[in-house]
Amino acid sequence: MKIQYYKILLKKRFPLKISRGVEGNSYNVFISIEKDGITGWGEAAPGKNENADSPERVIKALQRLVAREFIGNIRQPIPLWLTSMEDMVDNLHNSCFDNIILVPRNKQGQSEAALLTKALELIKSCPNLLFDLHAYEKWLVDQSEANIWQRIQRLQSHPLC
Repeated sequence: MKIQYYKILLKKRFPLKISRGVEGNSYNVFISIEKDGITGWGEAAPGKNENADSPERVIKALQRLVAREFIGNIRQPIPLWLTSMEDMVDNLHNSCFDNIILVPRNKQGQSEAALLTKALELIKSCPNLLFDLHAYEKWLVDQSEANIWQRIQRLQSHPLC
């Protein structure tokens, strides 16, 4: 798989006027992902409300997404999950969002390790978090009933519960 990022200056014939202001020329980010002879393209425009106000921040966010979704990480590494969730919480708070925020586990049906080891760290900056953990068939594969109950008991005895 080949992944490339391009920072390209878009010269607009006319300034773009939207509710957030008027934008003349701007740098946008284009991404190409090539695999098995097929190339897909995507584009992103930096935006202050998205907490990606520069092409460099857009590229960094895309690199995290690509690492998580496309480079064979069956289980998202805990540091990457924590960084992604911190970014999400910061983005919501920066846009004056003060409702309950649902924080997803790294992938449905997978390990509760990130929740058990990093949830307290994440909740320090935002007390209105609700954590979501799905226990699907991946919890059952090669697991004894006793092991599943131990996992549930670890969750129930966690300081957040």
